Amino acid sequence: MNISALVTRYLFVFTFFLAIPVKAEENILNANYNFSASDHIEIKMGELEKQFANLTNEIERLKYELSMLQQKQNKINADVSLHFKDLEAQLLKLQTPSQTTQKEEKTQELTPKQEYEAAYAILKKNDFPNAEQAFINFIKKYPKEELAGNAQYWLGETYFVRKNYDKAAVAFAEAYQKYPTNYKAPDNFLKLGLSMKELGKKDEACAVFKNYAKEYPKAPVAFIKRAEKEAGIIGCK
Repeated sequence: MNISALVTRYLFVFTFFLAIPVKAEENILNANYNFSASDHIEIKMGELEKQFANLTNEIERLKYELSMLQQKQNKINADVSLHFKDLEAQLLKLQTPSQTTQKEEKTQELTPKQEYEAAYAILKKNDFPNAEQAFINFIKKYPKEELAGNAQYWLGETYFVRKNYDKAAVAFAEAYQKYPTNYKAPDNFLKLGLSMKELGKKDEACAVFKNYAKEYPKAPVAFIKRAEKEAGIIGCK
């Protein structure tokens, strides 16, 4: 065997023996690599499980908080409902006296006589504007009442004392036409003549004064003499 063949054989053997430890090392490295990857997956799985557990805990916490909020809301709703019921009860209490008062007012309405006396009380206080309105209201409300003639006379007086002779003459004339037999008719007829006198209507005034005793022969003597006197003052023929 020549030298060239020996060298070639030696290199082959040397390479074969060198290759053995290299392969073994590769297998060891591959084994180590495979172990590291599996371990890495287990770590990742552990982390995911931990995250999932944390998420579950968070969901449970949120559920609990939501439940507590719902309980608070239910309590608020119950309190509001109770408050409204209390308000309704208070309103009913307030309304009941009011309705009772209205019923009492209806049952306690003044009689015509009481209303007349109330108007006359205003007149006695010399509150002539309010007395005027009170007598007007009475006459409108009770035109056929016996006291309506009195009210008509006193209405004329509220004008006469304020020297509003035009309105006084109208009020007394209406009383003479509508209530000629009323208790205040003699007073009313005399005041009609006096109002005409103040207005300068001599003929109308004389017609009253000259016919006074004929119209009311049973009038007080003082009234008849006053009519005769006034007729002489203005020169009635």
